[in-house]
Amino acid sequence: VCTPKVWTQPPPGRQSCVNSNYQLDGDTATWEFSCSGEMPMTGTGQMTFEGTDSYTGAMNATVEGMAVTINCDNPISS
Repeated sequence: VCTPKVWTQPPPGRQSCVNSNYQLDGDTATWEFSCSGEMPMTGTGQMTFEGTDSYTGAMNATVEGMAVTINCDNPISS
């Protein structure tokens, strides 16, 4: 999934998810999320922008009592 060069909110997720506490501090964005529906979960996300064309980070979630980490790295669209 490509994302804008300047983040004003976390990347889109499932329709059943709500993001909160989004902050952009320097090159690092952090937020929390909570999802309902078939697979309810809660967690946090953190992305660090590397220059103007990529980012790396992770989303950490608790799903049905299990800890899940999704590592991310992606180019940014123009």
